[in-house]
Amino acid sequence: GAVAAGSWAPLGGVRGLDCAASEIAAAGLVVGAMWLALRGGSTSPARAAVAAAAAAGALAGDAALQLTCAGRGDLPHLLVFHVGGVLAAAALGGLLRRRRPDGSPAGGAR
Repeated sequence: GAVAAGSWAPLGGVRGLDCAASEIAAAGLVVGAMWLALRGGSTSPARAAVAAAAAAGALAGDAALQLTCAGRGDLPHLLVFHVGGVLAAAALGGLLRRRRPDGSPAGGAR
């Protein structure tokens, strides 16, 4: 494929990175809203809940891109940058962990 040959052109190049960044930004907005809603309280979401919120935000960003992305009809672009962006956002969301005041991680090691 194009990536193995060292060419970004069929995948969308910089446009593709913009798509993935848009999805990760949408995920960040949802995770940020979750943090704002729960900050200062005694409840801390599990890592799986944060990952799910990040994936939901990325999917919302992906839905918007389905209307605006110039590469929306190109399967390799969709798989690498759109599906990959959602998976990356979920993975990054799963890595976020809130620390309790005593320094121990909240949410358990799930």
